[in-house]
Amino acid sequence: MYLTIGLAVVVVATIAILLIVSSNSIKRMKDVTFKRSDVKAGSQTADHWRLWEDFAKTREMKPIGHFVTQPLTPVIMSAWRCPKPASFFVLHTVPGKSEMEQFRGVEFVTILDSDAGTTLTTTTKSDGLTIPAGPGSWVQCFPESTGTQLAQAHEKGLSWLNQKKSIKADVQPADFPKITAHCVQTQVRSFIQNRKFPLVALWRFVVARHMEAGKSVWNQ
Repeated sequence: MYLTIGLAVVVVATIAILLIVSSNSIKRMKDVTFKRSDVKAGSQTADHWRLWEDFAKTREMKPIGHFVTQPLTPVIMSAWRCPKPASFFVLHTVPGKSEMEQFRGVEFVTILDSDAGTTLTTTTKSDGLTIPAGPGSWVQCFPESTGTQLAQAHEKGLSWLNQKKSIKADVQPADFPKITAHCVQTQVRSFIQNRKFPLVALWRFVVARHMEAGKSVWNQ
């Protein structure tokens, strides 16, 4: 029993520390860019970049850049702007890890309200469900999706929010590093301010993130 409680405390503390560190790091990511030449040619990271760059081109996305979003184990966030002004396509990779660990996932993110920091995120990353979306934000995760399937799921999510919740995407072009930092910090702040966040963090890490994977926003 004591071992279980101890492990639970460690998990919650680790999640809280990572959230705070990551949030602060993302706030500075505009000043910490990552050059493509820093990745070894022929590595799995380079292969992933080439694959998703081709996908982005077929959907007429424009490249924004590569950003370091964590200071300890550098997670590289490669971003493209979608044809819609407030939507982005993002690839997450971890150069330096083993070949199987380098690819973290991809996601579509649409800004719903830039002032409030609210978004719809459709991702293949199950860890995107570790903490709840902030107030007014939505997250749906489809771990095994192709890029095309993920794009379709994202559009369906936007359509549902518009029709059922009267929520429309922001129409103003957004600065990617700035709006990303704002949205992440809004989400983290809302979560940590919840008095029950240690229990919620443990529940979501152990159970909820697995239960919600594969569910569209209207099934959550």
